[in-house]
Amino acid sequence: MHLKDEGKVFKVVVDDEVLQFLDRIRVYDDEQKKPGAKRRWKVGDRLTIHKKTVVEPYVTFREVGFSILNFGAFSYSASGLPLDIKVGRYCSIARNVEVFGWGHPAEAVTTSLMVCNAETRWVRQAYKDFGIGEFVSVRNKQKLMPTIGNDVWIGADVRIARGITIGDGAIIATGAVVTKDVAPYSVVGGVPARFIRHRFSPNIFENLLDLKWWSFSFKDLAGMDFDEPDRFADQLRERAPDLRPWNPKRINLWEAFGSLAEPQPPAPEVPQSSPAVPACP
Repeated sequence: MHLKDEGKVFKVVVDDEVLQFLDRIRVYDDEQKKPGAKRRWKVGDRLTIHKKTVVEPYVTFREVGFSILNFGAFSYSASGLPLDIKVGRYCSIARNVEVFGWGHPAEAVTTSLMVCNAETRWVRQAYKDFGIGEFVSVRNKQKLMPTIGNDVWIGADVRIARGITIGDGAIIATGAVVTKDVAPYSVVGGVPARFIRHRFSPNIFENLLDLKWWSFSFKDLAGMDFDEPDRFADQLRERAPDLRPWNPKRINLWEAFGSLAEPQPPAPEVPQSSPAVPACP
């Protein structure tokens, strides 16, 4: 396995060992609906992963991208998202979802990179050509990645601002531009996104939030009535005292791939038996 350290991220070249490892930890790169369907990632592809990425089992990064993100169990994305984003459990993210990019300094005299990004090649070259030794820097603090809760459904072509929180159980309609926090179990849509309705009555969604059903093993939930949220909440509340939160092993991929890539010590040499010395005549 070939592993390359690139600062905050690392790259790993896909080989059979990598594919087998991903199978073992239940990380997938496509739906593979038909038995025997091939993986999307092939031997020789390069995966780019943030060093702080920690992944739970049963997650899928389908259709696009060559990265593994910080996803909770049973979540999938059909979009290529930023490497440092964090997504909860049971989330469904459709195609062409994007997070707002790098922010320019709107409060400064100019929003140009000439005063806020010394890393860009043409900016460095311009400073050199003009003989300006010290970079003229303005304040330009960047917002953090959005926080996406559990059981969130994000439709296609959605744009999400940095620094916001999308609450548990929320739904984002197709084409929305989300610039503010989205309350739990809210349905929002439009440009900019606005509240449309709650998914359930306050009594039901408050019960679901209180129970945090996604924190339990799906094995414990499988026999409950998912069609009827109020009945589901009653069933879970009845069983909850006997249930424990489900805490699957969360894999830090930098550590895990690093361990796989470590050279193995050579096998000890087996001493050869000395040939028999013929007896003196």
